[in-house]
Amino acid sequence: MENKDFVNFNALTACTTNKKITVTREKVEFRKATQFHFHKDSPNVMFIKYTHDENESWQQVNLHKRGRQTSMAKVKFPVKYKEPHPIAKNKHDDIKQLLQYIP
Repeated sequence: MENKDFVNFNALTACTTNKKITVTREKVEFRKATQFHFHKDSPNVMFIKYTHDENESWQQVNLHKRGRQTSMAKVKFPVKYKEPHPIAKNKHDDIKQLLQYIP
């Protein structure tokens, strides 16, 4: 991975909000969620499941803010790190010691 692969998602907060209820007015329990799904066709909707059961239906959570809408297609994600992110010497040494256990 390279620096350009790490982007800052703070710009996304300008056009989305953290909703606490689904479209069907049920409470969203993020701690119990097992799957999140996002569709390119509906960018302001998050689909959520609480089990891995294929028969369970996806619950929709509308993420767009009220009022003037910002198009998600126009949101630019700047690079998070302009240069390589440094690793602490202690962490580097620990990783080197653990390499012998990786096949």
